[in-house]
Amino acid sequence: MKMNKIIAFITSAMMSVSVLASCGSNDDAKKNDDSSTATYVSSKVLLGAGAAVGLGAAVLVPSMIGYVKKSKLRSANSNAKLLFTTITAAMADLAADGDTATIKNCSHGKVLSLEQLDLTNKIDKAVYEVFADTSPECQVYFEIDTDRGYVNIVQWQNGTDPVGQYPSPNTDASRSLTIGTVPETDY
Repeated sequence: MKMNKIIAFITSAMMSVSVLASCGSNDDAKKNDDSSTATYVSSKVLLGAGAAVGLGAAVLVPSMIGYVKKSKLRSANSNAKLLFTTITAAMADLAADGDTATIKNCSHGKVLSLEQLDLTNKIDKAVYEVFADTSPECQVYFEIDTDRGYVNIVQWQNGTDPVGQYPSPNTDASRSLTIGTVPETDY
């Protein structure tokens, strides 16, 4: 991947240099007066510079788009991990208090926005408090093994950004997950 970027950069640089070099080698411009020659050369220089900027942008834009996608995916996976830790801690507190009913009655197994969480349930309230200020438009999905008392999987999505998942985070930005649908290989 890096080699392709280097080759593209060198190619665009060579094309720009060749366009600029051709600016001064026009015999017809020498026959005209000095002002028309200056105008002709200036327009060629601008054309060459425009070509260089265009080629540079053609190389840079796709690589930046890939970087942004990967960054959003890392952020989503990080938020899913935070959600996993939050739910696990809330479950530990409830188990220590002997309150298994609250664990069984939380909103697991459903895709929910923050407004749909049951704030009377301690687990749901803990999830809400983590993201209410920073990502009010996010959606969450989590599955809890209520018999064994642990979190199977957590997914988090903000708007149309990629779905983050933990454990088994999604590390492939081209892999499209749908929140609430967990591939068999991710359990």
